[in-house]
This record gives sequence, structure tokens and C-alpha cells, in this order.
Amino acid sequence: MVAHSPEKDNIYIYALDRILQMEKTDVAFTFPDSFDAEAYFGNSYGIMVTPDELDVETIRIKVTDRNNKRKYLRLLPLHASQEETERRPDYSVFTYRLYPTYDFFQEVLSHGAEIEVLSPSGCCLIRYPVAMTPEKNNAGHSLFYTTREAWFAAFRNMYF
Repeated sequence: MVAHSPEKDNIYIYALDRILQMEKTDVAFTFPDSFDAEAYFGNSYGIMVTPDELDVETIRIKVTDRNNKRKYLRLLPLHASQEETERRPDYSVFTYRLYPTYDFFQEVLSHGAEIEVLSPSGCCLIRYPVAMTPEKNNAGHSLFYTTREAWFAAFRNMYF
């Protein structure tokens, strides 16, 4: 639910499944005429909107032909900005312009070894525990962390 937050004095996204109690009041809020939901969520994956925390970035992923993953992404793009910018016999490179949020990388990395994050640099070192066995990148770094907290810590250190 998108609504005005009196505490933040800003538009805020509330998760309906986390609201424990709600009551009707006489306090009213009217969205500004200038509010455009498509523009507000346009650079986001899912509902995470973080313009105050992150900048929109170009994210490049390499997708193998294993398990028809390229065909899958062509038929079901991850984001409206998705472009297939390179096509090779055994892989393709897809490019996105969006906020580099946890939920986007969680989705990308849930596809396991079939997808590799090429940029922004450093993201390929992060792989939330989606693979059953550790993988290594070209520099020999482990491609996954064992806990969600470790993933967030590494992600925050990369961008902040």
C-alpha cells in the first residue's frame, strides 16, 4: 500500500501483510497531482524504492544457455529496462537500469550458476545462499555468503 507517512512526512510503502491493526481516522491525505506511480516505481525492482539511499545504476548480467535461461529471460524480462546487449552462441549479456537493491540481486542470483553479475564491479562477489555448493569467480573469491546478514553487510559496504 502506498500512502503518506506522517512520521516521515513523505510517501511510504506499507506492507499490508505486516499491518497488525488499522483504524479509520478523520485525518486525510490527498496524493499530490504530480505523483506518478509509474515514475515512482519505474527504476525499482518490485516495491523497493530507494532514491534517498541508492542511485540508478547500469547492471549487466551474463546468462548462459543452460536450462534455456536466455530464452526464459527473453520471454519474461526481469525489469522493463532489460536489454539483450550481447548475443553469443553459449551466452548473452542483459543490461538493466535500476536501483541495485537486495531484492533484484536476490532474484538474479536465485538462478544459480546460470547467471553471473558482470557489473557493477564487486557484485559478482556476492551470492546470497542460493547455490548448494560454493563457486569461485576468476579471482578465486567465494560467490556466496552463509547468512542474510552477511549478504546485507557486504552489499552495504559496496555502496555506502
